Amino acid sequence: MIRAALAVPALVFALTVAPGVVLAQTAPTAPNAQPAGPAQPELTEDEIDAQGEAFGEAIEAMVEEMREAVETAGGVAQAKVQLDAIQARYQPAADAFADTLTKFIDQQVAVLPAEARAGMEQARGAVGIVRGAPGMARTQFEQAQTAGAAAGAAASGGAI
Repeated sequence: MIRAALAVPALVFALTVAPGVVLAQTAPTAPNAQPAGPAQPELTEDEIDAQGEAFGEAIEAMVEEMREAVETAGGVAQAKVQLDAIQARYQPAADAFADTLTKFIDQQVAVLPAEARAGMEQARGAVGIVRGAPGMARTQFEQAQTAGAAAGAAASGGAI
């Protein structure tokens, strides 16, 4: 169920984690309160899977942009500015997909039998990871670059 959405956290982890870097866990977020209004059309699992695949592709593109920014930056400070700008461009898509995923989970929990709800409730943890994916990637690249700059400075006996 919701395969692509749940695969995004693994994708972000695989694409960004430098060896020896430990990721901080993102706490699941509470569902967003929806204002009362006209009923929204129900989302299907296929729609969520398609959106999850598209989001995964966007995250891959973002990671490539971040990798290139770090490799071509003139230093840690310049890379940080570029990484922040890249994160800012991709964050709205992460927020939108996280909101859609929350809506889908809420919709499913409302109609599933009690014994099937547990799996959907566990999927809520993915919502926080999806929402945090751009920031998590930026942080991983910043840490990797800072560690690399520190190692280079230590090897040359200079400052970062």
